[in-house]
Formats: sequence, structure tokens, C-alpha cells
Amino acid sequence: MVEAFFCLAAARLGTLVLPFRWVAAFSATPTRRAPLPPEQRVAPIRRIAGVVTVAARHTFFRAACLQQALAVQYMLRRRGVETVLNFGVSHDVGGALAAHAWVTDGDAIVIGGPVGRFPRLAQFPRPDRGP
Repeated sequence: MVEAFFCLAAARLGTLVLPFRWVAAFSATPTRRAPLPPEQRVAPIRRIAGVVTVAARHTFFRAACLQQALAVQYMLRRRGVETVLNFGVSHDVGGALAAHAWVTDGDAIVIGGPVGRFPRLAQFPRPDRGP
């Protein structure tokens, strides 16, 4: 839980002060660890997504979908689990532009779902560059 809180805080600070291209580059950085085999990925994915969700509800700052997605992706990367950070944009009911971020592992949404009304605009790492 402590790691999740600090990752959320770092993500919040980073998204406030850094240019988006730096945040995107951070999201596209591959893991330095040996990747976990598929059968060993489920437990850390569920645990980390759950911990970040709970930590985001109890922070004194706003930890929106982007900060949660960055925290989950970073924490999983540290454990050898490569994921993809996705960005989508749509219009809300009032016609204003709304954005959403979510993390996927293959076709499965790790955090940030459901995303039905947000068509994917970008993803990091990009599929043409690999993890």
C-alpha cells in the first residue's frame, strides 16, 4: 500500500509538471527484469490493481485514471510484467471533451475499465515499437 501511495503521488506530480512526451516515454520504457511467464502474471496483476485502486481512494490529492494507470504500469513493470497504457478521448453528455486512461495486459483490462465510450487514441508502448 505504501508503494502504491508513493507511485500515485509521483504520477500526480509528474503529470502536473512534466511535458506529456516525457510521461509517454516513461510509459514506454520496457522492464529490466526477466518477464514473468503467463501463468505467474495473474496474481501480481490482480494484487497491484486492487492496491492502487484502494490507495487512490484514500489519497489527499486527486488520483484520476491517468495517475492510477501510470502507478499500476510502473509497479507491474518492476515485477517483470509488461503492460500497455492506453489513452482514449470522447465527448461527455454535455459535449465537452473527456479523456480516459487504462492499462491492458493483452486483451484484458488491468485498471481503468470499462472503456466502451473511449476509442483508443494512443498506447504506450506503441505496438510498432514493441515493449
